[in-house]
Formats: sequence, structure tokens, C-alpha cells
Amino acid sequence: MGALAATAALALSACGNTTDGNASRSAYTGPERSQDRATSASGFAPGIDISLGDGESRTVCTAGWILKLEGTATMLTAGHCAVQGEGTPVTFGFVPDGGSVVTDRKETVIGEVGKTSYVEPYNPDNSDIAAVPFAESFIDSVPASPLIGAHIKVEPPQKDISDTVGNKVCWYSNASKLEAIGAMTSCGTVYAVSKDQSKILVSPSDASKLDPQMAGAPAVISNGQIGAKERLYALGVFTDVYKDHVVIDNVFPLVDTTGGTIMGTEGN
Repeated sequence: MGALAATAALALSACGNTTDGNASRSAYTGPERSQDRATSASGFAPGIDISLGDGESRTVCTAGWILKLEGTATMLTAGHCAVQGEGTPVTFGFVPDGGSVVTDRKETVIGEVGKTSYVEPYNPDNSDIAAVPFAESFIDSVPASPLIGAHIKVEPPQKDISDTVGNKVCWYSNASKLEAIGAMTSCGTVYAVSKDQSKILVSPSDASKLDPQMAGAPAVISNGQIGAKERLYALGVFTDVYKDHVVIDNVFPLVDTTGGTIMGTEGN
């Protein structure tokens, strides 16, 4: 995998109100968060485990799509993963291919949260996306790919998803051996789409396997066809579980407002 030769700076204007980096985070009301040890990965790609923050507020989530804007690159993830707000450090456990997760794991800085739409108290109707510009120290220092798990390439997000009820949706997490394995695939079908198309409810195929660590995971949607006629499109990021349904925050409004593109999608 080639390194992503880009730096990042992104105004997350499409995601609503931003948080104050000095705001108190003591009364957290958002989705369940994971503080388990992050799985290591042999490089960076959407779908790997990432750690956000320090101390008691440290959260383990999943790296989402990489947004390219005016030649720069920023990773997206779920906003509630960064309860410490703007400036929250983001890392992942890098273990080169053939290395030992015990002796060769190195916590590698991806960057700091630039903007987040998450605010307290939590409202499930609000956008829940955070943007993490790549740090200069990260660029060219780690094998990286914009493809999900360094394997899966899809088409750009669709403007209109209002008629997709019943279509297959998959999200990807726990990526580790990127060159050989890719990411763990979890799927379901669209149950409902919000009126403004910012939120998608998905009926998961196996609710017992849902994990708060999936927050931020890149999600794709099919065109409702099967076999050779099936096409997959970037959809959004995993943000919550509501009454046994997975909540996906649509990434198209952010892409449309900023004029950016999702790296790794066909033609980008």
C-alpha cells in the first residue's frame, strides 16, 4: 500500500454546531462507548481500530472514510468518540507485517480532532461526525490506503437515498492484517431513512454482534440488485444503535457542502 501523501484541514460546516474544546464532558449522555484495548493493524485504512483521547475519557472506535478536500485528507469517525472535543489526540496500534503485537506494536499518532458535530446533551437526530486531519508526522510514515480494509472500493455517495428501504447496507470494522484479511463485514437492510436523509436506520442481520467499538465504521449501500448488477456506494459512518437498529449518519451532506470527495471511491 502506498502512503497517503496529504495533509489536512477541514471545516466541518455540514455537520451542524461544533463543540467548544473547553466545554465540560462530565455529563456524557451519548451512545455507549468502548474502552477496550484497540486491535492493532499492519497499516492505516478505513475499518481499523482507533483510540481517541486520554485517561477516563479514552474511547476505542473505528476509522471511517477519508475525505479529500482541496488536495488535503481528513479521516471521519463518529463524533461521540471524541467526548474531549476539538484537539483530542487520535492514535492506532501499528504493527508492521510479520511483527509481534506484543513487542512491535507502536501507538502511532494519526492526528487530532479538528471539528466535531457532537454536542451535549445527546440528541439522536443531530449529526454525529468528527473530522481528524492527518498530522504531518503521520504522512508518509505508515503504509496507508483509502480503501476499506485496504481492499474494498466503492462508488461515491448518492444524493438521493429516499427509496432505498430494503437495500443491503454493510459496515466494516476490526481490520488488522490489511494486505491479507481486510476488515470484518457486518450487514443488514435499510429499515428507514429520515426525512432529510441525514440518518439511515438499518435492521442488522445479527444484532448480537453489534459492538460500540464499531462507531465510526465506514458503511456502504447497494443499489438493490444482486450478482453482476449489484453496485455499492459509500453511505456514511456507524454512529449508534437505536431499538436494535443500527444508525448510519449519511456522509453525502458533508461531501456536498464542502465540495470534497471520498477517497477510494471509483473515479476519485
